Amino acid sequence: MNNMNIIKKRRHWVKLGLKALKLYINQNDYTQNMLKTSYNIIANSYNNYWTQKTHILSENMLQQLNPPKGGKSLDLTCGTGFVTNKLFEITGGNVTGVDFSEGMINVAKENYGQNCRFIQYDILDYLKKQPPSSYDVITCAWGLGYLPSYEVIKEISRVLRSGGKVGIIDNSMFNNWEIVFYIIMALAEEPDALQYLIRSHYLLTTGSLTWRMRLNGIKVINSWKGLKIYKLSDRKKAMEQFIKSGAAAGIEQMINEKYKEKIINRVGELLQKYHETKDFVPIIHRYFAAVGVKGYIKHN
Repeated sequence: MNNMNIIKKRRHWVKLGLKALKLYINQNDYTQNMLKTSYNIIANSYNNYWTQKTHILSENMLQQLNPPKGGKSLDLTCGTGFVTNKLFEITGGNVTGVDFSEGMINVAKENYGQNCRFIQYDILDYLKKQPPSSYDVITCAWGLGYLPSYEVIKEISRVLRSGGKVGIIDNSMFNNWEIVFYIIMALAEEPDALQYLIRSHYLLTTGSLTWRMRLNGIKVINSWKGLKIYKLSDRKKAMEQFIKSGAAAGIEQMINEKYKEKIINRVGELLQKYHETKDFVPIIHRYFAAVGVKGYIKHN
């Protein structure tokens, strides 16, 4: 099949749209279960495909945050525990990591359990169980987009002590938009492949994050955005990076198992075709971050 045929395959947009609408109206929200399944599957390889490639970004957020020594810290959406343990190394205090994935928590305990406490729990439910003004530092790295952000930040502010610090870094809604676009195109060729919808809470811009922080009594000290490009040699490695890094969390579960390999291969074809003038296939993560202080008062 030549490249023109690859790009011009017939797509059934109306059928896909109607199916998506039907799922949206009638389907229970399985998002959290789909995300858990994805992260449980990739937990043992997550550090190779994500942490090792983004640790500098996470460490920069912690450097900007400059958490105080000692005290009590909480790392939300802790994953395999990299940021949690870095908090411990910086503060030397009591540090707890919380994540909803059993697989990720098991890896975190194995790697850093001697330094930090790790708990498998729904993030928002865990925050709601904490007493007011009970933490000196709270971080949330690479997981806010899976959560109702305003409610989570409101609870973060509630459980932070006055003068307590918060640091958040996350992928934006435009993260990997090229691949998401090709997933939609591939599904339009096979509408029957769509079996569930995933409902994300990714924020659009840095301003979307800082606005929520300020509304909940957190003074923003600094905010920034950026992108991280991975240059892969071919479409197979590009899709492997996309899936095993967690960027595709939940998306695989949207696709009927019978069609999964076909859809993934098709997305890879479209991605490589789009970048055919390059000698690599890029995966582009777009992110933003902010750090702040609760009840911050500027002194002259």
